[in-house]
Amino acid sequence: MVEIDITHASLNKLPIYAQIGVPEVWRYTGGAMVILLLSADRYVPAQSSRAVPVVTADALTRLVKASAGLSQAGWLRLAREWVSSSAQSSR
Repeated sequence: MVEIDITHASLNKLPIYAQIGVPEVWRYTGGAMVILLLSADRYVPAQSSRAVPVVTADALTRLVKASAGLSQAGWLRLAREWVSSSAQSSR
Protein backbone atom coordinates (compact mmCIF):
# COMPACT_ATOMS: atom_id res chain seq x y z
CA MET A 1 0.00 0.00 0.00
CA VAL A 2 1.24 3.47 -0.82
CA GLU A 3 -0.38 6.67 0.37
CA ILE A 4 0.83 10.10 -0.59
CA ASP A 5 -0.69 12.81 1.56
CA ILE A 6 0.58 16.33 1.01
CA THR A 7 -2.11 18.38 2.71
CA HIS A 8 -2.83 16.45 5.92
CA ALA A 9 -0.60 14.81 8.49
CA SER A 10 -0.91 11.03 8.42
CA LEU A 11 0.19 10.43 12.01
CA ASN A 12 -3.39 9.93 13.18
CA LYS A 13 -3.71 7.13 10.61
CA LEU A 14 -0.84 5.07 12.02
CA PRO A 15 -3.03 3.24 14.58
CA ILE A 16 -5.42 2.31 11.76
CA TYR A 17 -2.55 1.03 9.61
CA ALA A 18 -1.23 -0.97 12.58
CA GLN A 19 -4.65 -2.46 13.24
CA ILE A 20 -4.94 -3.77 9.68
CA GLY A 21 -1.34 -4.98 9.72
CA VAL A 22 0.46 -2.62 7.33
CA PRO A 23 4.04 -3.75 8.00
CA GLU A 24 5.88 -0.61 6.93
CA VAL A 25 5.17 3.10 6.48
CA TRP A 26 7.43 5.69 4.85
CA ARG A 27 6.85 9.33 5.84
CA TYR A 28 8.54 12.49 4.65
CA THR A 29 8.55 14.94 7.50
CA GLY A 30 10.78 17.77 8.65
CA GLY A 31 12.89 17.54 5.51
CA ALA A 32 13.73 13.86 5.99
CA MET A 33 12.27 10.49 5.11
CA VAL A 34 11.36 8.28 8.04
CA ILE A 35 10.84 4.54 7.71
CA LEU A 36 8.49 3.10 10.31
CA LEU A 37 8.21 -0.64 10.92
CA LEU A 38 5.30 -2.30 12.67
CA SER A 39 6.41 -3.86 15.95
CA ALA A 40 3.64 -5.52 17.96
CA ASP A 41 0.90 -2.87 17.75
CA ARG A 42 2.92 0.29 17.05
CA TYR A 43 5.42 1.71 14.58
CA VAL A 44 9.08 2.19 15.41
CA PRO A 45 11.64 4.15 13.36
CA ALA A 46 14.16 2.13 11.35
CA GLN A 47 17.17 3.00 9.22
CA SER A 48 16.20 0.66 6.38
CA SER A 49 13.16 -0.93 4.84
CA ARG A 50 12.24 -4.47 5.83
CA ALA A 51 10.45 -4.96 2.51
CA VAL A 52 13.32 -3.63 0.37
CA PRO A 53 16.48 -3.85 2.53
CA VAL A 54 18.68 -1.76 0.21
CA VAL A 55 16.33 1.19 0.72
CA THR A 56 17.43 3.39 3.59
CA ALA A 57 15.86 6.49 5.08
CA ASP A 58 18.98 8.48 4.10
CA ALA A 59 18.85 7.33 0.47
CA LEU A 60 15.14 8.14 0.22
CA THR A 61 15.75 11.58 1.75
CA ARG A 62 18.46 12.31 -0.85
CA LEU A 63 16.17 11.22 -3.69
CA VAL A 64 13.27 13.34 -2.46
CA LYS A 65 15.49 16.40 -2.00
CA ALA A 66 17.01 15.91 -5.47
CA SER A 67 13.54 16.01 -7.01
CA ALA A 68 13.29 19.74 -6.23
CA GLY A 69 16.08 20.65 -8.66
CA LEU A 70 15.46 18.17 -11.46
CA SER A 71 12.96 17.63 -14.22
CA GLN A 72 10.81 14.53 -13.93
CA ALA A 73 12.97 12.79 -16.54
CA GLY A 74 16.15 13.84 -14.73
CA TRP A 75 14.85 12.59 -11.40
CA LEU A 76 13.75 9.26 -12.91
CA ARG A 77 17.23 8.85 -14.41
CA LEU A 78 18.79 9.55 -11.00
CA ALA A 79 16.44 7.08 -9.28
CA ARG A 80 17.18 4.37 -11.87
CA GLU A 81 20.94 4.91 -11.41
CA TRP A 82 20.53 4.63 -7.64
CA VAL A 83 18.50 1.41 -7.98
CA SER A 84 21.07 -0.06 -10.37
CA SER A 85 24.05 0.81 -8.16
CA SER A 86 22.23 -0.42 -5.04
CA ALA A 87 21.42 -3.73 -6.71
CA GLN A 88 25.04 -4.20 -7.80
CA SER A 89 26.46 -3.37 -4.37
CA SER A 90 24.08 -5.77 -2.60
CA ARG A 91 25.34 -8.77 -4.60
